[in-house]
Amino acid sequence: MPSTIASPHNAEAHLEELKAAARDAGGATDVVDYAQRAVEQLGRLLGAERCSLLTLRDGRLYQGGSVGLPQSFVDALEGVKIGPHVGTCGSAAWRGQPVVTHDIHTDPKWSDFRELAAAAGLRACWSVPLRLHDGAVLGTFATYAAVPASPQAAEVELAEAHASLVALGLDRMRGQERLLESYQSVVVALSSALDVRDEYTGAHSTETASMAVEVGRRLGISGVELRHVEHAALLHDIGKLGIPTEILHAPRALSDEERLTMEQHPVIGERILRSIPFLGEVARAVRHEHERWDGSGYPDGIAGEQIPVAARLVFVCDAWHAMTSDRPYRKALPVDVARAEMRENAGTQFDPRAVDAVLDLVDHVEMPAMPSGAPPPHEADAAEDERSRVLRGVAAEVGAEDVFVFRLVSPGHYSHLGGVGRGEGWAGNVELSASAEHEFARTVVAGTTLCLDFPGRERIVGPYYARSAAIVPCSVDSVVVFGSPTDSLAGAHARELAIPAARAAEAIESVPPAKRLADELEVLEAVRAITAVSATTLEDTLARIAEVTAASLSCEFGVVVVRDGSGELRIGTADRGWSPPPDIALLDQLGPLLDEDAELPYLAQDAAGASGLARAFAAGGATSLHAYKVGEGLPAAMVLVHADTTPRGFTVLCRRLARSTGEAAEIVIGRALAQERVTTQDADT
Repeated sequence: MPSTIASPHNAEAHLEELKAAARDAGGATDVVDYAQRAVEQLGRLLGAERCSLLTLRDGRLYQGGSVGLPQSFVDALEGVKIGPHVGTCGSAAWRGQPVVTHDIHTDPKWSDFRELAAAAGLRACWSVPLRLHDGAVLGTFATYAAVPASPQAAEVELAEAHASLVALGLDRMRGQERLLESYQSVVVALSSALDVRDEYTGAHSTETASMAVEVGRRLGISGVELRHVEHAALLHDIGKLGIPTEILHAPRALSDEERLTMEQHPVIGERILRSIPFLGEVARAVRHEHERWDGSGYPDGIAGEQIPVAARLVFVCDAWHAMTSDRPYRKALPVDVARAEMRENAGTQFDPRAVDAVLDLVDHVEMPAMPSGAPPPHEADAAEDERSRVLRGVAAEVGAEDVFVFRLVSPGHYSHLGGVGRGEGWAGNVELSASAEHEFARTVVAGTTLCLDFPGRERIVGPYYARSAAIVPCSVDSVVVFGSPTDSLAGAHARELAIPAARAAEAIESVPPAKRLADELEVLEAVRAITAVSATTLEDTLARIAEVTAASLSCEFGVVVVRDGSGELRIGTADRGWSPPPDIALLDQLGPLLDEDAELPYLAQDAAGASGLARAFAAGGATSLHAYKVGEGLPAAMVLVHADTTPRGFTVLCRRLARSTGEAAEIVIGRALAQERVTTQDADT
């Protein structure tokens, strides 16, 4: 292979070339685009006329991008399994080291591909792996020549430097794609929930989204911002999941009271969406979708450019579709009447530019069908069934009732993706800071399996308790926990757990969208239950809130404490099978929670090993405790306690339920305090 670097390059020149390559590849919009740009840059760096980038998945190489190679050659190598003697690229990916083939005609590694290479006019090849700093190989770079040749050492070094940069970018973009797939799945699942609840609402949201995307494009919106428009349109009515059915399906115009209830749906929608990863901007748009350009909308009365762009576009498209569709209480308006209505309200109700774009679209474009971001239901079901089959098989093989698969999501922070038993029900709802989990941290740092055996149930990780367990590191970013309420794992051998643990880790890519949706609806139901609380006295109101919240989190005890206008502490308790020991002065224990310097929220997954309030409650049998502020504007706090024979803790979902119900309770308690003041004033007069 003739020298592809015509003149000597010093380190500084190489660095500038690599920086240019990184900048060019950084403009890519997806993995396919990124790979093609990267291989083109490789060709320019080395002066190579023929080169390729292959990506590695599940032990096989797939085309990423190529320059100067016949398509027949590229297609024939698609899906080739790597190995120590499988061509130049297959060998480089297998070994994680550069591999050089001076002459394809004589190199035994090319025996299966020699005729293919000859037909493509290729005689020499050398390849470097796309390798991350931890040694993981994501693919290979390769250059080819028409005559027998070998690269210079400087060429290999330059290609390796470029490959390391590309590997980092490829890993980042793959991670983003996985997150976006999960994000899209959640959007589709939530949108499907609307279809189930209300056929009109679901179809309306889909058609509104189709129009909003086209309007967004007309206004120059693209990329992530356009995706926010689409998803805000799909989910703009998601808050209607919290509206009573008799109002949602009323076959008539709503009364004033019913209308006020219906106008809460943007706020409810924001609460459902804002805690879901990647839906923060969408949640904001959903909240403001009924704001008006002149500031007379709801819920916050913001105006003009203050309203998020996605909300403005969805509002106009929502209105157009509503006017031109049959409703339960009226027929669709004629198109000319709807056009006149839109024009009349441009600049007051609607963003004028959005109105222009909608009417232009209506005049000139036939609306396309809305593409679905979800796989066909039968494919999704089949994938879910296969995952469950693998996980159940792994659990049976090792004798575990519970299996948890944790994935590293940020330095030192692990998130639970799914599993079997408690590991299935808690998918997405257990998060670990490795530094706070001593056994877990010991396993991760040492890279060896830790087997645990206790005379009774003890805490293993987060809120999970078991009698016997094993913590198994599977890779640089995955850890599997096997557990059982019995001693079935007591005799487990660490080396026998590695293979089944790896199978469990490989089976789970992300939290199932259906589970995410179920969690969101659970939060919504708890919030609805709190807002429905009504009682005649403050103490009764506090007790009812404590009862509803404790029930929603399956706790044995709940207590709400508030400081009223006179500075007196008032409490309401809910005994659901447990109460604090008689010698505990409850007000003395709870009072400090309302101090300005109180560190809330406070979580004790293991009450016996904690201090302060949790330790005092543990004397009476409490196993875990969660204390947090009720809302933001009130001097009020809630304490929830687990105290049963099967120790349990508080998952992330539990804590989110608590926070959401606390926000709702703030309104209810504020109303009760105001009513008490009015009653007192009336009595004084």
